[in-house]
Amino acid sequence: MRIITSDNRNASGALTPNDANPVAFGLLKEIPDIAALSTEWDLLLEQSPCNRAFSSSTWFLATCDSITGISPRVFTARRGPNLVGILPLVLRAGGQEMGFPHNMSDYQDLIAAPDDPHVLTDLLRHAADSARGNRSLVLTRVRRDSNLARASEGLDGSYGHKLSFDTQHAYIYLPPCYEQYLMTRSQKFRKGIKRAQRLAEALDVSVRELEPDAVPSEHLADLFLALHLSRFGDKSCFQRGPERSFIVAALPKLFKERKVRVFALLERERTIGIDLYAVGANSLCAWNGGFLPEAERWSPGRLFLGAAIRLAYEMRLAEVDLLQASHKWKHQWTNQLRDVVRIEIA
Repeated sequence: MRIITSDNRNASGALTPNDANPVAFGLLKEIPDIAALSTEWDLLLEQSPCNRAFSSSTWFLATCDSITGISPRVFTARRGPNLVGILPLVLRAGGQEMGFPHNMSDYQDLIAAPDDPHVLTDLLRHAADSARGNRSLVLTRVRRDSNLARASEGLDGSYGHKLSFDTQHAYIYLPPCYEQYLMTRSQKFRKGIKRAQRLAEALDVSVRELEPDAVPSEHLADLFLALHLSRFGDKSCFQRGPERSFIVAALPKLFKERKVRVFALLERERTIGIDLYAVGANSLCAWNGGFLPEAERWSPGRLFLGAAIRLAYEMRLAEVDLLQASHKWKHQWTNQLRDVVRIEIA
């Protein structure tokens, strides 16, 4: 375990609360040790700006359990007994590269409170030092406004790090109310929304958020997989065993903890579609879904997104994030684009 003693003082010369105690950095390599950290991990996650699903201990552990050829490397920071930072990485490419697992997460980050900048940079520095000499550190799917991007800004030139464009995400920055949001869209778009809603109501089709107390979480993964495969067939990423194993392991718990919100498309009481949203610190992220072929005539995407936007308003969130911007239909809904970057330390 490595100890770093900060000596950063405020304007009056006194040590700030975050800097008064030394920070100890550690490294966990064994799944039982990482699993034992889960409660502290998720408590710290709630204080951070990180996505509550993508950065959760559940997501990471399910990934490690379902993907072969990776070895966990979870870097930790403690100030006294308190966990104040986590950088959950893995070794891959035969041990030649360290980074986030190539999993189904759309945002990856260093987990820490945003007002603890010294922990951010020092924890990234600790991971980079561990990788020096025999492997590279490659961190993908990083938001420009993330903890990790801020941490990389604090590294000095000796680390030879570079930040480059990875992809672009599209999101809705929500105006004060749903009606105002609709008024920012085209007349054709608004008519399409109303038409889909009228048709659904006439045929007793509705969208309902599923509640953990009312739906057995152990059946949720099977329902999701059946509807996703029905929608995408051979093009579904869940055709592969690792992805199926991941969703079976992760989804029930994330649903129960409300880190993933789930909408069902119902024909009377029969479920004919499903849509999953990962909860961010200030957003809902449209992650994955599916529906039966017969449901397509009701424009499930419009019904689901309309319901998700209303939920975001109820939760007083700032964004509904549609993630990958490469799908043209998303631009009918969104009003902002976000660059997602990669950080490489050779």
